[in-house]
Amino acid sequence: MYRKILVAFDGSEASERAVTEAIGLAANSQARVWVTFVLDKSKAYSYPVTHRDELIKAGARMLDGARTRSLQAGVPCHTKLVETDNIHETIAVRLERCAQLLEVDLVVMGTSGRSGWRRMAFGSVAEEFVRIARWPVLLIRADPQAGGSGVSAFQSTPAEGATELAHQDPFRAGIRCDELHHRHCSR
Repeated sequence: MYRKILVAFDGSEASERAVTEAIGLAANSQARVWVTFVLDKSKAYSYPVTHRDELIKAGARMLDGARTRSLQAGVPCHTKLVETDNIHETIAVRLERCAQLLEVDLVVMGTSGRSGWRRMAFGSVAEEFVRIARWPVLLIRADPQAGGSGVSAFQSTPAEGATELAHQDPFRAGIRCDELHHRHCSR
């Protein structure tokens, strides 16, 4: 069913559960997993350079852990640590560009499950991503005990011609995936 699954990963409980879910789906469909950590320049550049370097190292360590879990389950895995292109690009937009470049079949990501004023005050990467995604999106809640299974699926429809252009020439389609860290994992 799936060949390529992108997982948005930030080390949170919800994203840890998203990695677990993606590994399970990939194992059942003989798919590959791409675990991606996005460093947000708008926040990272407000810190000293040494802190930014620490964030990159921490992201790489988290990705290594996710890759290890995937390989232990016998699932091929790629990891990517990417940055937003500028202080105005959001994490959701960056993930969407990576998903388009990789031509994924499914995106799996965690969600906090916030609502009301908390969602208005803090926003939601998952909510923004669902609004712009051109692929099926599987959202995994941090705490499934809060009600329901903790899993939600959303289907997004590609914009007319966007997928075709991305397949023919990803750079002309405006897709660029600058990688700070990239590892290819195989069985």
